[in-house]
Amino acid sequence: LQVRSKLEELAEGFNGRQRVRLLVDREGEITLQHSELAVMSTLLPVRLRLAASPVDSKDTFLYHKTTNRSIYETARGQVLDCDDVVLFNQEGFVTETTIDNIVVQNADGTVVTPPVSSGLLAGTYRAYLLDQGRIAEEAVTIDQLKSATSIAVINSVRGWRPAVLLPQTPD
Repeated sequence: LQVRSKLEELAEGFNGRQRVRLLVDREGEITLQHSELAVMSTLLPVRLRLAASPVDSKDTFLYHKTTNRSIYETARGQVLDCDDVVLFNQEGFVTETTIDNIVVQNADGTVVTPPVSSGLLAGTYRAYLLDQGRIAEEAVTIDQLKSATSIAVINSVRGWRPAVLLPQTPD
């Protein structure tokens, strides 16, 4: 009830679309942050590159939305000239990007997203699409990503956006 009240009070001052972050500390103190949501084109594909090194699927921070973003910031800082970076785990399975879940259409027409067990955040839009039967969970290899008929990135703030995997840049 306290959270709803604080969110409603904050929203009264909004002009246009906003991104809202709700933080709760160990003592239960609530902090709200917001920023204007930039309009993003859904026509141009999001340009992706593979991360320089794998993530550890046993890392608990991959499974929870926290302010500890070091895994994502490191991956993003190691790969240049792209919009986002595709993470993969120590077994060579695709997990997510640094800000989105990923969806792959296979040559057989199936539309899949990696399972949470690969080491990723189970996003709310991802969960919605799974519940609606629009996507299915399936482990996705790097080779499968490279040969996909189509790729999309998804999240609850930006929605469904087409993506393209760019070749790796030489070191």
